[in-house]
Amino acid sequence: MAQRIDTDAAARSAIHKRWIEKTPRSEWHEDQCLFCRFYLPIEGPMGSDWGACANPVAPRDAQVTFEHDHCDAFEFNEGY
Repeated sequence: MAQRIDTDAAARSAIHKRWIEKTPRSEWHEDQCLFCRFYLPIEGPMGSDWGACANPVAPRDAQVTFEHDHCDAFEFNEGY
């Protein structure tokens, strides 16, 4: 039986690299997803860098999102 990927550091590293390569970005922004009120960190080891966007007007709604990305629908999380 194959090992779950969340317990395999090499698999997590490969996933992180693949997701970063698939996430288009031309520059880094000050208003990053991590600080958006609609950013939901995923559970487990990948949650330190990745979450889901829950903003219904955002282009990345319902998609895995890198915490350092940005979109024009950003809304600052006042509680952060």
